[in-house]
Amino acid sequence: MARALPTAAQISIVHKILGAGSFSGAALELDLTQSAVSRMVQGIEEQYGVELFVRGRKGATPTPAMKKLLPAFRQALQGLEELGRLLEHQDGVQRGRIRVASFRSAATQLLSQPLKTFLVRHPAVDLSLQVVREVDGGVLELLRNGEAEIGVTTDAPSRRLRSWPLARDEYVLVRERSKGRRRLDTKGATLILWKERCSAVVPQIANDMNWRPKKIVEVDSDAAVLSMVENGAGVTVMPRLATEPLSAGLEAERLPVTVYRQITLCTTAAVANSQAGRLLIQGIRRSVQQRFRSATDTAESERNFGVTISH
Repeated sequence: MARALPTAAQISIVHKILGAGSFSGAALELDLTQSAVSRMVQGIEEQYGVELFVRGRKGATPTPAMKKLLPAFRQALQGLEELGRLLEHQDGVQRGRIRVASFRSAATQLLSQPLKTFLVRHPAVDLSLQVVREVDGGVLELLRNGEAEIGVTTDAPSRRLRSWPLARDEYVLVRERSKGRRRLDTKGATLILWKERCSAVVPQIANDMNWRPKKIVEVDSDAAVLSMVENGAGVTVMPRLATEPLSAGLEAERLPVTVYRQITLCTTAAVANSQAGRLLIQGIRRSVQQRFRSATDTAESERNFGVTISH
């Protein structure tokens, strides 16, 4: 049985290691983890029984075998790049695989429409969406590990990723809806705190409001937080998009202090430079702008939605 050929990713990573002089340097340049880079190289070495690099304190040194193979690796990379360019322009049909990763509220409120539009227009592209929590690395960890090509995150992406600010999502106070308007008893209220990275600013918000909750209850799920608030267990402070669609039993109001979380779209350089990647990124940015931007006044977007569009 014939051995499987090295993949385009493996060939590209070998070149990055040669240029950087180390596995860690290549990982930084590609915005991957060092273990992901090592696995790619080990796959070739184990498949063919040949050692490509000697790992040491000073980095990765090509073995004699690697030096002999270098011209073939270069030709392979050039051939793959040329093949990709030719295929991309043969019939105008976009192909390939794009894996998108996002936190829940952005996936449901910002991505569902542009992803649907892209799928209808480019059915030959293998498009997937993974929803993850913004904890333990979240979306950016998937990009670093090579498990996603495009991400929507509230974390600050590294400079090695291409990124575009999508929107600023305003924090709001959410409480059980009442018939009569009542003032919040800041001393007697229980704060239901969503255990998510974006909630790290909530204690400071409470402090700025001079709010001293009698008790803080931490909950993993945003849906569970809102359900508890609706059932009278307490109040919460969350980004507005995380509350949508707001239940009829809840009401959200702007805070005395204005605080936002930044939502950012990011991708690898390779996807940003591909035609399918560019089209999807453009579609996402255009859709977000069209959804929230007023035709005459962007400030109206803040008043109506608590969301400020980034250009």
